Amino acid sequence: MGPEVAEYPIPAGAEKCEPFEGSERLATPLRISTRFGVASFLNTVTVFGTPNDVTLAELALEMLYPADQQTVAIVMRMVQERDLMAEQESQSSLIQSKA
Repeated sequence: MGPEVAEYPIPAGAEKCEPFEGSERLATPLRISTRFGVASFLNTVTVFGTPNDVTLAELALEMLYPADQQTVAIVMRMVQERDLMAEQESQSSLIQSKA
């Protein structure tokens, strides 16, 4: 089907579209600067349903996959920090409720 679509005529006045590289077709790179360093993810979005299907028209699933080992380590540190803070908050609440 790809070759057939490529043969369709280009409308007059349309901007020329540069072709995507293979990796850009399925995932979009996303880089987020954190205090632990730069986290790099591959982002992909899956949309369910069709435009005529009202119940599924707005359902989309977005996934972020770590692009390198540094990102895995950064995310693990963030999760550990979150868990530690939650534990400290829980202990603080427990102490306040006993007082």
